[in-house]
Amino acid sequence: MKFFTHTKIENYKIEIFFINLIIFFYLFRTVIPFLKFPFLLLYLVFTCYVIITYNKKILTLLSKFVRDYYLPLGLAIILIASFLFSVKIYLTIFKDVVNLVILLSVFFISSLLVPGRKELKFFVITQAYLIVLFASIIAIMGILDLFNIITYNGYSPLNEIHDISSETLAYVDNNFALLPVIFGILVIFYLLDTNSSRLQIIIYNFLLFLYSCQVMLSGSRRGFILYIIFFLAILIAKMYSLRGKNVFLKRFGSNSGYFLISTISFIILLNLFLFHATRRFQNKILENLGTKSVLIAKYDISKNVYRYISAINRKVTFSEVLWSTTFDSYDPDSGWGYRTHKTEFPLIGTNVEIVPKGSKGYLMDSTCNTAYYPSTGMSESYTLAVNLKTFRGDHYKASVYCYVSDSFDIDAVSLTVKFSCINDKIVSGNVTAFYNLGKKNVWQKLEIEFDCNEGEAPVLMSFWKKGIRDFSKQKGYVIFAYPEYEKLSNSKTGFFNNINNKGQTEFIQKLPVSINYVDSLKHLSLIPSIPLEVPKYYSMGILELPLSAFIQGELVKPDQDPIRKLASKFISEDTTYYPCKANVVVDTISNSFSAPRTARWKFAIDVFTKEFSWSQRIFGGGFNFLNWYGFYFDNDKTRSDYPHNPFLSVLLYSGIIGLLIYVFFMYKVFYYYIKYFMEYKMLAIFFLITFFFSFFSAGSPFDPPIMGFFVILPFFIHSINKKIKAEQFDNHAG
Repeated sequence: MKFFTHTKIENYKIEIFFINLIIFFYLFRTVIPFLKFPFLLLYLVFTCYVIITYNKKILTLLSKFVRDYYLPLGLAIILIASFLFSVKIYLTIFKDVVNLVILLSVFFISSLLVPGRKELKFFVITQAYLIVLFASIIAIMGILDLFNIITYNGYSPLNEIHDISSETLAYVDNNFALLPVIFGILVIFYLLDTNSSRLQIIIYNFLLFLYSCQVMLSGSRRGFILYIIFFLAILIAKMYSLRGKNVFLKRFGSNSGYFLISTISFIILLNLFLFHATRRFQNKILENLGTKSVLIAKYDISKNVYRYISAINRKVTFSEVLWSTTFDSYDPDSGWGYRTHKTEFPLIGTNVEIVPKGSKGYLMDSTCNTAYYPSTGMSESYTLAVNLKTFRGDHYKASVYCYVSDSFDIDAVSLTVKFSCINDKIVSGNVTAFYNLGKKNVWQKLEIEFDCNEGEAPVLMSFWKKGIRDFSKQKGYVIFAYPEYEKLSNSKTGFFNNINNKGQTEFIQKLPVSINYVDSLKHLSLIPSIPLEVPKYYSMGILELPLSAFIQGELVKPDQDPIRKLASKFISEDTTYYPCKANVVVDTISNSFSAPRTARWKFAIDVFTKEFSWSQRIFGGGFNFLNWYGFYFDNDKTRSDYPHNPFLSVLLYSGIIGLLIYVFFMYKVFYYYIKYFMEYKMLAIFFLITFFFSFFSAGSPFDPPIMGFFVILPFFIHSINKKIKAEQFDNHAG
């Protein structure tokens, strides 16, 4: 902090502060998308300032810059050449090229502003304090976003059914979004080792606690692994400080006591809240915190916690993770009323005496969630009463009481059990009960009874209407109350034991059903001959989204901010698909923890060995593999995907020669960080953490930009130190 205590701040400090501000606006814009706007403004204005102020030094520095940065520049040329010589335009690579040009220009400007050791020291210290600032902002906004108190970045599938505009929402990788916070933890670790006042120690401990909350709730498994290592290190230091004599450990352990107590308390309270509190209490707490949508908050929290649990136990289902307290027919908040609704109590209306006394109603109206099906022009809203795990021969009965107001203009209200003929998971019997809309304003009991095969049988309470896209203009309401389900038998002579597996689908296709019944049940795909069209971001609900969405974090909408829209007017992606010639088989079914990555890595090796010619193996095959990944792993020929490993990506687009250059480049990166480790150990640790994250995700040597920054940074440090040594040698010789 001593650099800022002078009455008059030197110009170089102001310039270095602004270039660091530009760097962090740029690197962290992927976490807070809004930062791209101040970055662009500052970047353009500051670049003009540097050109005007340092115009005489630019040409002189340019030749030195090329000599000192020949390796990153060489890899940049290879990347650009591979992009240009690919069979078509890939916007994701165009973005990488633009990012690389920006990174190189930032380091060129920094080389003008940081000519010596004094400036370099201020450059690094300023970065440390800015990291704490940005980490604090990101942690606070991340927690507020997770609890749906504010929404500033990512897209939830539930936004679609809540009619939340996604035009300005951007995809944020939950791993790389956590890097600034992890860097902040490391900077606070460093500050805790200094001779600080009691107030400063309290502030540092609070920041550590804040960062810890963000890490634990982020859903980043890589981040959580690192955090456990950090936490254990602090715990060991604290234990050592009680009896040990090492000054560093004693001071560090003593100064981190508040953090340990607060973090352990938070973990205990969080566990009680998530897994042991009643549904009503959970909802009340979220509402009191200012949550805009309890549904979205629960989904996001469940998704993140599920990522941790599924890493340990791959058999656990999403519905078993959170918000699954004991089913209570009297209370929608016990679990069966998890979507947007109003709780109605006491219940009134004609024939209300048939409803068990004390029941609370689940009221659905114009504010409820909507799923729209373009092929049928039908809109539906539902809630999941229960998702039964069934076995062959199980026989169930389910019921619910229902009330529809006279002004509620819909086509049907029903209690139904959904089934599918895929993998022979089917049910039979009285699978749907409809409310008699000819007798509205009256409580009616809807009952279904069905036999089951092995699988899942979700029981839904729903209503739908054709010819509208949502229910926002609907008047009136429907109330469901006291849903029940009962397993009547597990007979070995049940329906499914009277037919063989092969004949089940054929049998169901021959079931006698009326035309009206078929039409009304198209949205449930109850009849195999009727295709089911599901909206892209629609599923059974927060408890039924696909596992792959949580593992990969890919259930998102693209960023549609003004800058991307403007760029799309000048360059558009070629959507032509060029298939593989070789027969490449992909394992997309494995449930192992590492399967999402190892399958992609194996596919890269198969493409290299089976698809590529010898010339492509040596010089690379360009970026044609991006669509192959999109097709094989996402069943979308227009989608771009990649091996999620920088070494394999480089091998595919630039061949063995490109890979050898990249390996040598990384050798130099590690060499420089080791060489200058004593002076810049914090930066070296930042790099190692970023490399650990990027090894499982990156698509090029400079992807994501934060990785690009930290692999170019040691060349910047080496260049300045080389210049300092040259000046010292000249002075000594003179």
